[in-house]
Amino acid sequence: MSRPIRSQSERMPGYQRALEARSPTTSSARLRELATDDVRPVRVLVARNFNTPRETLEQLATTRTNTSDGAPSTA
Repeated sequence: MSRPIRSQSERMPGYQRALEARSPTTSSARLRELATDDVRPVRVLVARNFNTPRETLEQLATTRTNTSDGAPSTA
């Protein structure tokens, strides 16, 4: 199954959230919001950010999500 090809305007918001998720200046509150993002790389970058609260990391470790191709995956 192939993934849909998205336009630049569809990709940019996710890219901007990914930059925000990896930034060391992003607040803990914003990282909690980004931890529920639909875009998996954003959630991965939240998990790698040192400012992410412990409870958010635990949520990411235990939440089961779907990848863009529909296959189940752990966040």
